Amino acid sequence: MQKSTSKAGKSLIALTIFGIAMGLLEAAVVVYLRQLYYPEGLTLPLKPASSTLLLIESSRELATLVMLITAAIAVGENALQSFAY
Repeated sequence: MQKSTSKAGKSLIALTIFGIAMGLLEAAVVVYLRQLYYPEGLTLPLKPASSTLLLIESSRELATLVMLITAAIAVGENALQSFAY
């Protein structure tokens, strides 16, 4: 039981660090995008984004979700643990 708890603790710490790093990365991307597309600040009406930019942004968001899900699957020992992570 001790080994299992220790592994779970290490997994939780690793996933927490991974999650914080991913969150900081996502925040940095948002800051960069706002500086590029709204250098004067966010005002209404918003500038329309091109379909290419929307596809790239949607792909980036999907890739982020895939990375988070994959990390959870990697550390979970079964489906329930992976879901919990």
